[in-house]
Amino acid sequence: RGKINGSMFAGQYAAWAIGAALFPFIGSQYGYQIVYLVNALMILLILLFPFIVNETSKRKVKEKIASLVLKEFKTKTVLLIALFSPLVFMNEGIMSFIIPIYMRDGLGLSDVQVGFIAMILPVFLAVGSLFGGIVTDKIGRKSALYLFITFNIVGTASLIFADSWWKLSIIYGMIGFFMGGHSTVSCALFMDVTNPRIGATQYGIFTGIANVGLNGAGMITGTLAISLGFARTFLYAAWLFGPALLVLYFIRIKKDRNGT
Repeated sequence: RGKINGSMFAGQYAAWAIGAALFPFIGSQYGYQIVYLVNALMILLILLFPFIVNETSKRKVKEKIASLVLKEFKTKTVLLIALFSPLVFMNEGIMSFIIPIYMRDGLGLSDVQVGFIAMILPVFLAVGSLFGGIVTDKIGRKSALYLFITFNIVGTASLIFADSWWKLSIIYGMIGFFMGGHSTVSCALFMDVTNPRIGATQYGIFTGIANVGLNGAGMITGTLAISLGFARTFLYAAWLFGPALLVLYFIRIKKDRNGT
């Protein structure tokens, strides 16, 4: 499951990296209307895949989905993971929004420069995702999460020293690597506790709650930057991992046959 999640995230982040570098360049040369048009055409192409891929089997659920979901979310472990899911992704939400703003307003970089440096994050997210999948399948979910989150705290806090584009690039890459690692492990953890009889529903709830944390933190990023300044916002983003680590400590995971 770790390697599967790593592969999925790596593909997503690789596409993000290409878009981060390519679209600002196209926009600056030919206008952003062309960027929107190209993006729309890409979405139309993606819509063809559901018609090409055939489902091989379907699992029949005799009980009502709602009753099974309620039963699952009455257990302590599932509830703790549901609480953990938004907390662990809040840092990513802030980083995704604050760094481009910091590059433009704090370092005075152009749109094309911002795009190329912004590409660093998804590139290292992809690498970190693959690495995280391998690591978590070897040492377990909680150990891998402690490892990646701790290093990400250090990386995020180090942004207060990023007063030039090259310093930011190095630290940004580090953050991306460890962020990709803990994102992959977190989603593998969601899979571990998901009841296969309601797999799509329960996993969707976990990821939906996670997106509330990610996008919710992103929504307040501009306000934080104005109120606290960039340096304090970076430190606040690092601090947000504290509650996530506290909840993670109380999560008890039963080992499966592979010891993960």
